Amino acid sequence: HRTCCLSNRSSLSILSSIIQRDSRKSLALYYLCNSSFMMPQRLASFGLLHSTRWQRRRRSFNRFSMLQIQSSTQSFHTTSANALDNNQVTVRLVSINDVYDLTNLPKLASFIRSLKPKPSAVTLNGDFLSPSALSSIDNGRGHVAAIRAAGITHVSLGNHEADLQISNLKDRLNELGRRGSVTVLNSNVSGLSRQTREMDIVSSQCKSVSIALIGLMSDESDMFRDGTFRGLNIANVKDTYADISDKLNNTPNNKISCIVPLTHQSLQGDLDLAKWMLELQSQRNEGKKPIGGVVLGGHEHTKIHEFVPAGS
Repeated sequence: HRTCCLSNRSSLSILSSIIQRDSRKSLALYYLCNSSFMMPQRLASFGLLHSTRWQRRRRSFNRFSMLQIQSSTQSFHTTSANALDNNQVTVRLVSINDVYDLTNLPKLASFIRSLKPKPSAVTLNGDFLSPSALSSIDNGRGHVAAIRAAGITHVSLGNHEADLQISNLKDRLNELGRRGSVTVLNSNVSGLSRQTREMDIVSSQCKSVSIALIGLMSDESDMFRDGTFRGLNIANVKDTYADISDKLNNTPNNKISCIVPLTHQSLQGDLDLAKWMLELQSQRNEGKKPIGGVVLGGHEHTKIHEFVPAGS
């Protein structure tokens, strides 16, 4: 799992820790549940964290990430649930990516049920149907059933969804979205508009803070041999983000606090997108410091937590 956090030094601090099996209270916002890694007690509040590594403690395969986003009138924070004050509102997100087998989805379902308050969204950021030995037989039907049963609320496209024939992929996406159970986010791959949504709005429990989730498939030249998603055009990631941002900014009575992209691209692609998001914020706020944001990434198979400061 990968996250990119964007902010200036004064408006964002990141604290990280572990929830262990003894359910000790955590002071962190970014969790790895039952993880075999010990994370740094505090990540740097300024400067770029490159490929942060954690020391192995014990072997475990039940690793899920939970992110809480706090919004106030002037700044964008990540912090601990225990540190909330009466003036802050929390939007809680659970995020995973690249599910190649179904082994851990029952554990994920138990983890989601244990959370109080319940998360506003549970996202799976690409590669949710393939590669899989089961999907090679049933074209992803088993994965669709497991994803719906696990409590995942949003998925976005990954490069391995293109392993399926387009007709089969459309069938699986329709099955995911049946009765509104799972929202398929696709903001920049053409030809799938009937089966997917450009964005979705999720809110805090009290409905006072809302964020827009979008799904961005990599437009990098080495992702697909012919540069297309099985013949479907992939729009530029940065241009797509800018267009959606403009659309929301021009919407009357817009109450969206921030846009959270679910991406499936290289780490460098996410870092470039993060810088672009900060640049757009600065331009549209007439040179004021950007309030920051979060990118939830997929594609990489190692846990990476990068921090991109404003002006980098």
